Amino acid sequence: MKPTIHIHRGSKNAFSLVEVMVAAALAVILGALVFTVTLSVLKINSDVRKFSDELTRDARSARKYEVYTSTTSLVSQGAGGTGDVLVLVWADPEPLKSATADSVRNYYYRKFIIFARVPDSDQDNIGPVWRYERNFPAPGGSVPPTLAGDNTIAAITAEILGDANPNRREVVQLARGLATENLFFNSRLGRSITVNGEIYHGNANRRVTNTYNFTVAPRG
Repeated sequence: MKPTIHIHRGSKNAFSLVEVMVAAALAVILGALVFTVTLSVLKINSDVRKFSDELTRDARSARKYEVYTSTTSLVSQGAGGTGDVLVLVWADPEPLKSATADSVRNYYYRKFIIFARVPDSDQDNIGPVWRYERNFPAPGGSVPPTLAGDNTIAAITAEILGDANPNRREVVQLARGLATENLFFNSRLGRSITVNGEIYHGNANRRVTNTYNFTVAPRG
């Protein structure tokens, strides 16, 4: 009886060294991509949280607010209107000793805080959101109880936005408005502001976005 000789040939299902190396390289690239996207999402969520917290905190104690169309067109948007500029106004009443019996107490501007989105026409209406702040030394100028209405607030807003050395900082790197392509929506009752937009992170070739929506209500 002749002995049986078994010859083991390479399995057709086995991977070559080159295939293993290619698979490993692809896994590394995919892992790096997932890691980058995850970091971008975390950064966006952090930006949204900081933006919403800061705007809510600022708006909570403001006496009055105005929504304007844009930094280049300060057209006041009433109830139901939208714009890219939100102006928060603080004012203090004049001292009782300065008031007269036959007139209503005047108010003095104390502080303006402006949140303004500045879209780039070459970037699909995407641009940064800036926060401006100006404090006024007492008394800061007398104004009627209505805070002088739109015209005075718009004039001061234009002055702040046009300041060559503004007290400003970037609060959102890139954003796009979703309320008729604007960021701020003045409620139909004119008592609160809804912020509705998208935040972008990354370059034009690899950009991560996240939609955000929150409402703030100045209490006066």
